Amino acid sequence: MIFAGSHFYWAVGGDVGLSVSAGRQLADARPLWFVLVGLWGVGSLCLVGAL
Repeated sequence: MIFAGSHFYWAVGGDVGLSVSAGRQLADARPLWFVLVGLWGVGSLCLVGAL
C-alpha cells in the first residue's frame, strides 16, 4: 500500500524521492508515458496486488 501510495503521490506531481527511484532524467522530464504507465500503472498494479 505504501509503495502504491508513493507512485500516486509522484503521479499527481510530488517529487520527493522520485529522482532516487526513477533517475534524475525521468524525474525532471516526466514524459506522459512515464506518468501514465510508470506511475499510475505501477501504482494501480501495486494496489490490486495489495487487495
